[in-house]
Amino acid sequence: MLSSYGVLQEQNDYYAFGMRQQREDHPLLASNKYKYNGKELDTFNNFETLDYGARMYDPSIGRWNVVDPLAERSRRWSPHTYGKNNPLRFLDPDGMSDKDNVKKETPKDEPKTEAKKRIYNMAGGANLPKTIETVDKDGKTQIVKVSFIDTQSDNHTSDNKIESKAVEGYSEGIKIANKEGANISSVSITSTTNGQHSDGSNHYKGLAIDTGLINGTRPSSTDSTTIKLQRAMDKVSNINENFGPHMDHKGGNKTKNPQNHSTWIHTSFTK
Repeated sequence: MLSSYGVLQEQNDYYAFGMRQQREDHPLLASNKYKYNGKELDTFNNFETLDYGARMYDPSIGRWNVVDPLAERSRRWSPHTYGKNNPLRFLDPDGMSDKDNVKKETPKDEPKTEAKKRIYNMAGGANLPKTIETVDKDGKTQIVKVSFIDTQSDNHTSDNKIESKAVEGYSEGIKIANKEGANISSVSITSTTNGQHSDGSNHYKGLAIDTGLINGTRPSSTDSTTIKLQRAMDKVSNINENFGPHMDHKGGNKTKNPQNHSTWIHTSFTK
């Protein structure tokens, strides 16, 4: 950093994950709070963290101090990891999602293969309703708002037409949950036919729904609302898969292999 007269006032060298190298020959300007990646340094309570907007980042350990708000986009990685542990290739400009700095290009002499066309809206299908009318355990009407979080890697909305039996099954599960005291007022859907899944996935068949938020909070194994919702889904007549923090059930029975859905609930239904 230079002054208006061209005098060097601050010079910073960083390790790959953002920690400043301590060098006596490099000046440090106390009034400058903008450091690694141009982010503001917060020294509250003597903790040096960088403000990325959505989250605070600790460059001394190369980790975020809270869970990634878009963790479902990178399910193979810890939600506290910065840049998929490769900060030279991946940057996270706002604390929300990694950006790949290495673009994959097809060589000119390599023929391009035609991508398989994805069908997001099922023929004759139905959209999840924006509200689901339920009744609580006291018999009072309780409206559940349904929203859509478009965070999947294909950047496509989750508000798509899916099999009507899936819509009916999901709505039935929400109604059962509230009748049993879950007190659900809102759910946010992260995936229906969108996202990256195998060709045989129930998502591609329009039979699966992923819930990323319940009452504005991520599902967890200790959250009573999560537990009640998963238990209610097990009672739906056409439930197929019920994977989440509380249980991993398929066809009403425990699966042989844990699905590791620790922050969202995956439900699929039969026709």
